[in-house]
Amino acid sequence: MSQQIPQSPPRSSRIRALTRNRFVRIVAAIAVLAAIVLYFRGSDDSGATRTTFAARRGPLTISVVAGGNIEALESQTIKSEIKGETKILTIVEEGYLVTQEDVDTGKVLVTLDDSQLIERITQETIEFQSAYANYTDAREQYEIQVKQNESDVTASELEVKFALMDFKKYMGDLLADQILDEIDLQIDLDALIEETRETTAESLAEGATIVLEDESGAASIDVNGETDGSDLEGGDLPADATATPAEADPEQSETEPAPDLATVDEPDATQILLASATQQDRPDVDFSKYASPDRLGDGEAQQQLRKLESDRLIAEEELALAEVKLAGTRRLAEKNFVTKQELDGDEMSVKKNAISLESAKTAEELFVKYEFPKEAETLLSAYEEAIRKLERTIKKGIATEAQAEAKWKSSEANYKLRESRMKELQDQLDACVMPAERPGLVVYAGSDEPWRNREAIEEGATVYERQEIITIPDMTQMAVKVKIHESSIKKIQKGQQAQIELDSYPDQMLTGEVTKVSVIPDSSSRWMNPDLKLYPATVSIDGTYDWLKPGMTAQVEIEVSQLEDVVYVPIQAVQAEKDQRVCYIDLPSGRTERRIVETGEFNKEFIAITKGIKQGEQVLLRAPQGRPAAGSGKDGEKEGEGGERGGESRGEGERQGGGGLQGGGGSEGGGGGQGRGPQN
Repeated sequence: MSQQIPQSPPRSSRIRALTRNRFVRIVAAIAVLAAIVLYFRGSDDSGATRTTFAARRGPLTISVVAGGNIEALESQTIKSEIKGETKILTIVEEGYLVTQEDVDTGKVLVTLDDSQLIERITQETIEFQSAYANYTDAREQYEIQVKQNESDVTASELEVKFALMDFKKYMGDLLADQILDEIDLQIDLDALIEETRETTAESLAEGATIVLEDESGAASIDVNGETDGSDLEGGDLPADATATPAEADPEQSETEPAPDLATVDEPDATQILLASATQQDRPDVDFSKYASPDRLGDGEAQQQLRKLESDRLIAEEELALAEVKLAGTRRLAEKNFVTKQELDGDEMSVKKNAISLESAKTAEELFVKYEFPKEAETLLSAYEEAIRKLERTIKKGIATEAQAEAKWKSSEANYKLRESRMKELQDQLDACVMPAERPGLVVYAGSDEPWRNREAIEEGATVYERQEIITIPDMTQMAVKVKIHESSIKKIQKGQQAQIELDSYPDQMLTGEVTKVSVIPDSSSRWMNPDLKLYPATVSIDGTYDWLKPGMTAQVEIEVSQLEDVVYVPIQAVQAEKDQRVCYIDLPSGRTERRIVETGEFNKEFIAITKGIKQGEQVLLRAPQGRPAAGSGKDGEKEGEGGERGGESRGEGERQGGGGLQGGGGSEGGGGGQGRGPQN
């Protein structure tokens, strides 16, 4: 049998084995070093864990600490009052100290470019002068129209009176009144004028259009000053009116005939035809029945009728006498006592008298049948038309007066608008020069807000309307603007005393008072942390200090309450373990006792112990070695947050700035804790 020679392992297997052995040796070395480090570290911490504090009993001041910046309570803010944008021509240097002398002399701090304003004022002045001229003319035209309307109404009223007098003069007073009563045309002139004015004014107030009509045409007048149709009095129409549709459009008159007013469509709902006492159809009057002397009154008609009747009677008597004379002459002619010429003369006289009688009868009959009714109807119609004319005059007068008043008010509004614009432009021109109004330190606006995407304030920079340019704070009244977390805002009240420590002057402790507390949270940081609710508050600083400058950083401690007799320990001595608060007591025997405690209110340094610890007992400031310290790990963070609240809801400590009894720093508004400890 052939002897088999053992083969050596592959090269890759040897390399993996060497690497594995080397890795094991490295891990073992690291473990040894870690054990040595832990040993020495544990020995170093052993002494620290034995640091103790004797629990005290006495008063404990509860306060809220918050950070903020120094600001002036009052200041002069200079803003651009120019609409749109403009440029800064000159500006006082930042940091300039405005004195009372500067205020008294009106020292100019900022000058803005006014070239465009001067050009606009020039153009507006022209418009203003034109508007003033139109306003003055419209006001005078209105006054003229009012006087003209009074004259027209007075003239129309006289026409009515004269027409009535003519009718009564012809018919007689009694008969005229009787006829007017029968046709319901007995008018109280004063009442008619008042009623027409009231009705027309009410209709115009409702936006209606007055439509006036008579035999000569129609005209519509509305309160907007437009007139359409022919003028009822035959005078000139207003400049903006047209007499007829044909005159309004000459081209149309050549191709289309003017529409017949009788066939024109009725006015729409915005127009009305104001009814009058004479526009309704009145009953016809049969004047022939009054054509007798016993029925006619003492008027011209009776006199004329009597004269015609007398003429007829005289003609009858003359005819009778002529006939008697002719009969005698004929008897004498038969006896040849008279000549034939005398007989012919008497016969001719009879014929003439017969003709005269017939003429007198005809005249009387024509008067009774035609002339008297015609004249009576004419006079009655003239009286009726005079009343209508009076109504039209009143309506037209009110409408034209309303037109003139509307034009006056419109021009007045335009004039006042131009006047307001002129004043506004002049105010903006004056606002281009900004003098000092109070002493103080000049601070450019936006210098503390570099995050705003705006051009820096300097000569030549562009500014916009209402944009702040500089601020001059009143250095005699300074305050600290702070933001209070929502968990502590309920403790802050106006009038609470506060102590103020400045970062730049830590040895200067100032006093102050809460003067203002906002009822709504600040929204400036809401976009970064929507869950963070901070309420702005103002703490005024007592006294005046020359070295105080706006923008300095300060810590404010506001005293919110005073616990008179409580047991308290340092806040780091209380540990949070799960849902419990525990302290570690250093017993006289040298052993350490874990004790569950109940906590109360706390400040930045101390926390009240309501149950579990007595005065004088030594509490460890740190958990013993091997115990989980609050704030270490996930559980420690949660427990620490709850511990800082001292029995309040868990998690508020971290939001408030404490971040646990031992772990975590302060967040915005928390100021690193809840206050300062008592001065024991």
